[in-house]
Amino acid sequence: MVFSAPLIADDAIADDECGLTFTSAQLDQDLFLDPIPGANEDRDYTMGLFVRFSSCRTASSWFSGHEAQHLLLDALSIGDAQTKFRYSTAFESFNYTPDDLPAEAPLFEDRPYSSILQVTNSVVAFKNAERSATEVSLSLGFLGLPVSEWTQAGFHYAVRTVFRSEEPFDPKGWNNQISNGGEPTAKLAVNWFHRQNVRADWLDIIYSTGATLGYQTGANVGVSARFGLLNKQKPVWQSGRASGYEIKKSPQRELYGIVTNRVNFVGYNALLQGQFKSNVHDLSASEVERFVFENSIGVGWKNERHDWLFSCTRRSAEFDLPERRSHFFCGLNFARLL
Repeated sequence: MVFSAPLIADDAIADDECGLTFTSAQLDQDLFLDPIPGANEDRDYTMGLFVRFSSCRTASSWFSGHEAQHLLLDALSIGDAQTKFRYSTAFESFNYTPDDLPAEAPLFEDRPYSSILQVTNSVVAFKNAERSATEVSLSLGFLGLPVSEWTQAGFHYAVRTVFRSEEPFDPKGWNNQISNGGEPTAKLAVNWFHRQNVRADWLDIIYSTGATLGYQTGANVGVSARFGLLNKQKPVWQSGRASGYEIKKSPQRELYGIVTNRVNFVGYNALLQGQFKSNVHDLSASEVERFVFENSIGVGWKNERHDWLFSCTRRSAEFDLPERRSHFFCGLNFARLL
């Protein structure tokens, strides 16, 4: 589950545009796959949800606490007098489970339960928002808190009540999760985005690459292609989702399909391997897959006030155990100009 509340600031935005405020939300769920037989598997990435409120007001206290990100940008020699910045703060929660939810004992042939609650402060640096940008994010949070168990059990109860079914089952193994009881953690991430110069108005191609250091340490590279009725002036770092916080109001409508492919190199993952606390079940380095592939396909629609994106994702196996498997889920992303 992901709860986000980013705010965006830039002195260069005109006063009449600075009052623009966006709200957006996203729900990632296996339940979207129910029409496909056997595709709905409530495991691995159990659920994602975020709610985001956005504004460009520079006086907001949300924009304090980004010193570490600016230090890294300076170390990378990114930024000069012509560079502009966007700031965001997000509240996030991610939950992961094994396949057999009713089992109370540790499942040593499957991935462990794991969860994280965190606050992520991000800075995006750019000169031309339509062409390229660099994003630096610092996440501070806790592994192993009981919030994920409460949320997942409550959601499953609600689904059973509404649909009068026996499933989804209540998760019984959260006491075996990584860092059970809570443990502080952190992650620093850097991502680069670049829009390919494509003459065709109906095609938009964006490349991305990044690296992370902390509770998840590794690197990634990806490419996304949008095709259809497009606004190619959309900020390069926001073209793959219904952002809800574009840098300026745009009346241009969009109706498009999107395909994204990403390769992740995993050096270390505390959500599988644990951190400093001892765990009843965690994975050794040899049991973690070093390369994880993500493939997504979706459709988006946008007018002057609303922005929608529905996409489905396949993620290859993250661990090498007898219960290894790929995972499928879909997400609905919505944004609205207030």
